[in-house]
Amino acid sequence: MISDFDEDNKCLAFWSCADLGSSTIQKGAWLMCQSPDLDQEVIVNMAEKIANASDIELSDFIWTEYETCL
Repeated sequence: MISDFDEDNKCLAFWSCADLGSSTIQKGAWLMCQSPDLDQEVIVNMAEKIANASDIELSDFIWTEYETCL
């Protein structure tokens, strides 16, 4: 697992990959931030860092924006 934390913006980005056997590989990339009011550039920069560090495509991230916790 590879991760990065941006303390100024309170964002965590991480990526993991697991070989589950029988030709099954599970992988995912996540980026979570405490504030919904962040500049989109901050989010994209963190996602790019993880993508570059793990040699995965930025498109492996699924982009979902939530306005509230409910």
